[in-house]
Amino acid sequence: MTSGRWNDLRTRIFSALILLAIAGGSLWLGPAGFGMFVLVLVAAMHWELARMIVPDVSWQGFAAGGVAAIASVGIVIYPDPVQQGVILGLNAVLQAVLFRNMITRAALYSCAIVLSGLVLYRLDLTYGVRAILWLTGLVVVTDIAGYFAGRIIGGPKFWPRFSPKKTWSGAVAGWAAAVGLSVAMLPRIAPDLSLFAIVILAIALSFCSQMGDIFESAIKRKCDVKDSSNLIPGHGGVLDRMDGIVGAALAFGLVGPWVL
Repeated sequence: MTSGRWNDLRTRIFSALILLAIAGGSLWLGPAGFGMFVLVLVAAMHWELARMIVPDVSWQGFAAGGVAAIASVGIVIYPDPVQQGVILGLNAVLQAVLFRNMITRAALYSCAIVLSGLVLYRLDLTYGVRAILWLTGLVVVTDIAGYFAGRIIGGPKFWPRFSPKKTWSGAVAGWAAAVGLSVAMLPRIAPDLSLFAIVILAIALSFCSQMGDIFESAIKRKCDVKDSSNLIPGHGGVLDRMDGIVGAALAFGLVGPWVL
């Protein structure tokens, strides 16, 4: 074990505590406050995505964020699936025009970000703060367990082509941490869930969280950048912190209504 493996840990912890305080404050303000917080995150992630893909034009980042924010508000105001599909389609077309490069991948990722924001907002409305804490906590413990296990245990790489630092030991440790958190929290949110269902749901969401991380890593490698931005010291950008949330939230949006 060398000190180089841990040289960013203090900065990461400090930044994480600040983010936790901001997120907690938005939850304390109620659904409206949390909804605004999610809207800002969606816009920030699009700004970073555009800056990675088209770094030579600064205004496109702000335009991409604005389009995504309008689309996010639209799919909340219009709950009909057909109307939401039209709004997401328009968002994808406009984002593709703005991004110019990696058009299909970027447009799809944009829609994934917008939809994950909707899932988080509705999760708060439907199940309350505990459910938000559980889902975001699941992503956080997946990341933390993977971080430590990957550096302490190491071993074979999980998907070296797109994410050279991730290992199988870190992936499995993340699943185990997600199961532990879910066993502790989910019975208070959904008391009718069996232990088997909790374990399967936790592993599935943890895996999707890791896939969200790897998908964003693939985009960064394609753009030849290390971080999506430098907005968060020790963590990179908002997208670097929220990529796992995007994957887990999308997965929960598909299975959550039937499971809970």
